[in-house]
Amino acid sequence: MICLSNEEIFKNYVNKFDINDENILRKYNHSLSVMQNAKEIAISLRLSSNDINLISFIALVHDIGRFKQWEIYKSFKLKNFDHAKYGIDILYNEKIINVFNIDRKFDSVIKSAIFNHNKEKITNCKNDFEILVSKIIRDADKLDLLRLLSEKKIVIDEDGSLVTDVISNKFFNCELINYNDRKNMSDKILSKFAFVFDLNFKKSFEILVKNKYIEKFYNNLEYKNVYFKYFEFLMNFIKNKKDTN
Repeated sequence: MICLSNEEIFKNYVNKFDINDENILRKYNHSLSVMQNAKEIAISLRLSSNDINLISFIALVHDIGRFKQWEIYKSFKLKNFDHAKYGIDILYNEKIINVFNIDRKFDSVIKSAIFNHNKEKITNCKNDFEILVSKIIRDADKLDLLRLLSEKKIVIDEDGSLVTDVISNKFFNCELINYNDRKNMSDKILSKFAFVFDLNFKKSFEILVKNKYIEKFYNNLEYKNVYFKYFEFLMNFIKNKKDTN
């Protein structure tokens, strides 16, 4: 009997959808990239091989709800639709979790990390390990979203509008920006830059700096004058984090 790796099992699951659809393919590649980021972070923390394997698995399936979401709704931007909760439902209510090579004693960790990966703050964790794993998955996910922005795989329309005061204040207070607070396209762009404020680990900043995600994202923008002071502030923030970690 051939034992497939979790990566192969995941690929087989994704192949049930239209892999020629660029949206499906982008989410598949995103999942692989987040897995690689999470693995690098976990290794840097000198976690056990079992913990690294668990974290790699969670990162791989963290967006599993996105594939069926796109197949049904043809959108990743549904209002009041939580793709993290949807992914947990798919894994557990549809029993997809059973086809993967994973010890079911980790169900609570898996569920909490997937649930928390797209939230403004981490909640619903039962212990410090669940908090740690949630932080790793969140870092790994945000890093790859910044990669996609830096490579123009995700493009945000610009209108040259000024950043609103609420968003500006949150940014200069080094806070994540709630999507509901955004009023225009410049607010939206700044909310992506603000992902950096939620990074937790030295390795995350090393990946960010090595790949120049922020510089590339900024250089892709048309109205650089709107974002320049925020870009400068963020680059100083990154430098301080990198030097002090």
